[in-house]
Amino acid sequence: RYWRDWSSDVCSSDLAESVDVVSTRYFFSSLAYNAETAEGQSLVRRLNADFPAPDGLVYLDCPVDISIRRLTHSRPRLDTYENRDKLLNVRENYDKVIGEYKGRKLIVDASLPRNVIAEKIFDFVTLTHPTLAELSRTHSAHELVEELVVEAERK
Repeated sequence: RYWRDWSSDVCSSDLAESVDVVSTRYFFSSLAYNAETAEGQSLVRRLNADFPAPDGLVYLDCPVDISIRRLTHSRPRLDTYENRDKLLNVRENYDKVIGEYKGRKLIVDASLPRNVIAEKIFDFVTLTHPTLAELSRTHSAHELVEELVVEAERK
């Protein structure tokens, strides 16, 4: 069990072999960041049409002001899309896309402490993936989820 960006070709073969894949980015982020018009949304949806729907979706809902504060503390300079106006638009797009998604999802307030976020994600994953239910609440399992949360905060 591991995570990687979906762009890796290995993920398709992993899914075929029933390996659990956790991705920190997926077509939801493409829709949120790259589709500012109805035409853009349509194009991104077509380009991602062959991607399988996730078994479970975790959305870390972070207020824009907190995102900007975290970004400025973790990087020497921000990328061009990491500004208040763009992030407000991205958040609006995420709200729409996540709201429309009918699959299993967990929306977590990303302003909560990391350990609380990790606990919520761990509970969701073990409830939605019965094969993972045998995992005990070991430090290493929580550590893995916390690492995912930290990675998501950096992006």
